[in-house]
Amino acid sequence: MRINLTSETRGSIEIAQTTVRLPRKLLEAFDRGYVVPNMFRSRNQAFEALVRQALEEQRKKRSFSEA
Repeated sequence: MRINLTSETRGSIEIAQTTVRLPRKLLEAFDRGYVVPNMFRSRNQAFEALVRQALEEQRKKRSFSEA
């Protein structure tokens, strides 16, 4: 995954199609603990939300440190 932040308000995320093998128990725990409680329709939506949340936190930290 490559994240390019060109300014505080614009950015782009390039995600290459990648296969990552994870233990089934880990994926099931992620589904139970995050996907299902937050009512995402798919695991991919949940991952996208986590990336968005991380970018937002990064943006907040940067604007706080500039103040």
